[in-house]
Amino acid sequence: MSYRERIAFALFRTSYPEDIAARMTLERMPVSQIRIDDHLMQEIDTRLDWDLKRDGYLKLADAALFELDAITREADEKRSGGKR
Repeated sequence: MSYRERIAFALFRTSYPEDIAARMTLERMPVSQIRIDDHLMQEIDTRLDWDLKRDGYLKLADAALFELDAITREADEKRSGGKR
């Protein structure tokens, strides 16, 4: 799995409650039930949700990687005393 996809998946997992996110991997995506009220339960297929939202989270990962690259370049420039 690429760094890009790992970052995207980590961001995706934050949209779920901690107990559900802890059980999620790209190889194993649980179908979870969340209680809506005393009589209703909602079933959530996290695999389907990832398939639908994957591209959006990959764009967020791209933005994060781009910014990390810029931060690294700035830090390198400061250490070397100026632009290269």
